[in-house]
Amino acid sequence: MPSLRQLRLELTWNQLRSRTLAGVVLAASLLAFAADPAFAARARGSHEAVGFQLFESPQVNPLVLNEAGTRLYVANTTSNSVSVIDTSTSFGIVTTAVGLDPVSLAVRPTANELWVSNHVSDTVSIIDIAPGSPTENRVIDTIQALNADGVTEFDEPVGIAFTPTGGKAYVALSSRNQIAVIDAATRAVTARLNVRAQDPRAIAVRNGLLFVAAFEGHNQTESGICPTENDANAQCTLGLTDLQTFATNPNIPGEQKNIVVDGGNPDRDLFVFRTDTNAEVAAVSGIGTLLYGLTVSSTGRVFITQTDARNSVNGIVAPAGSRQDVNGDGKVNLKDLANRLFTNEIDPMAWRSPATTPRWS
Repeated sequence: MPSLRQLRLELTWNQLRSRTLAGVVLAASLLAFAADPAFAARARGSHEAVGFQLFESPQVNPLVLNEAGTRLYVANTTSNSVSVIDTSTSFGIVTTAVGLDPVSLAVRPTANELWVSNHVSDTVSIIDIAPGSPTENRVIDTIQALNADGVTEFDEPVGIAFTPTGGKAYVALSSRNQIAVIDAATRAVTARLNVRAQDPRAIAVRNGLLFVAAFEGHNQTESGICPTENDANAQCTLGLTDLQTFATNPNIPGEQKNIVVDGGNPDRDLFVFRTDTNAEVAAVSGIGTLLYGLTVSSTGRVFITQTDARNSVNGIVAPAGSRQDVNGDGKVNLKDLANRLFTNEIDPMAWRSPATTPRWS
């Protein structure tokens, strides 16, 4: 009968032999993959070339399905292209070149067209997605708007939305704080809606209404600066001389840097327009500081992904137990915020009334 020591040695040897064989099989498999030209090409092309210009443009709806759900379209922002994926196999079919930095996709209802916002090119590429079409998965048209001097008036397009019939399109022109209204058949820009906030990006159409989320909605906060410094006044913890120091030393050492809420500052986050008249019917405040995306249910319930800055809960030294001094230690610092400078949330809101007399809750 073998000894306990022999059994242990045999077990250890068998484990080592098994792991060695597994390692050999894995190595052989990797060599086989590496020898495959297609695999090698994918490995080499997994990152941008050295020196490739990255603009880091903001994405909104970079993934979309066709109406049948058989194709998934993916905006490859840094590759200036759109990939087409067969949803039944999860394999790519083709990659279509578009403009610079595609950031948003939308399928035009009843038209077999995929619209692509090119953030840096200041254009929208239109791709034919009709099955079996001679131009399937190719760009068949490009939308842009230039003035008489050849300068774009279609700056930094992001979100795209259509009316249910696909006859009218909306494109968020983020750097112009406008929404371009487009005749989808003629590709002509027929109107522009002014958004009374900064950087509109995410948009959606539902029940005869266009919903527009301003990326920079703000929260009415500002630095406490007055002509003359007064630390007893939260609004005046910095003076004009501190601004001179800021030019050479942005930290302004030794000074209280207080941030306060000023009711005179804007806080406009979500805007609602009628799609028949293009009239603004509502502007909603108090949602968040940065609004990233939105979707609207068939019943009019709006969901917005957002980040709300808590920057007003800091700054001036507060007495123990005050509103700012949450933990009551006589100081105002990150401990009071549980190290959370922002709240990252999805805000749901309900549309409670007809478009003519809107009310939110």
